[in-house]
Amino acid sequence: MVEQVSENTFEQEPSGLAFWLVQVGEMTLRDVRSYFQPFNINPLQFGILHACRNQSTTLTAIARLLPVGPSAISRQVDILFERGLLDRVPGMYDRRVINLVLTDAGRELLTQLVAVVVERETRIGAGLNDEELAALISYARRVCGNLEELQT
Repeated sequence: MVEQVSENTFEQEPSGLAFWLVQVGEMTLRDVRSYFQPFNINPLQFGILHACRNQSTTLTAIARLLPVGPSAISRQVDILFERGLLDRVPGMYDRRVINLVLTDAGRELLTQLVAVVVERETRIGAGLNDEELAALISYARRVCGNLEELQT
């Protein structure tokens, strides 16, 4: 016989925040993968290329920006290097430091990718005015900060 549970069994109910964050994250990741697929690029590779957009940077600096471990970034940098999208340049003052620099092909691809991302972000944010969009981004950053604190 199945025991019936009353509606007031739990003193507190979850707000649904985690559920909706997972939904948004999963849907966004699926969408991002679909529009990067024709370029044979994954979201992490885009993040690496984007981190190198204005100047050379190091693997360590990229690892601070992206939410994955240095070994995963290193593997993706190797792929981007093999594809001719990134160059490795020894540091000017310390040859042990390796700077990552976009090649012309990398810069051209990144330009195309950024145009696709901007178009998609515009469609994703349709119906939100500038103030609402800024608030949403601010809230997302705060939630990410809270999640980082929980993981330490």
